[in-house]
Amino acid sequence: MPKICTQVYTDLSLVTAIANDINYGEVFAEPINIKLQMKAKDMLIAISSSGNSINDIRVCEECRTKRTNHYTVCNEKN
Repeated sequence: MPKICTQVYTDLSLVTAIANDINYGEVFAEPINIKLQMKAKDMLIAISSSGNSINDIRVCEECRTKRTNHYTVCNEKN
């Protein structure tokens, strides 16, 4: 049975460090590279009310480059 390996939001020290040292737009994409080491068999679920947040867009782009399954839940108007 699949397991949840981590939730990026729960590691506030990592979010703060990435926002300060790199860019806030990378706070979700960067942990995939440095912490999660996502593989093709893994799956990411991104939840965004607008679907336009740069940090959510970047994490989905990063998943595409790693050929990782990813799904986005967002407002259908956007």
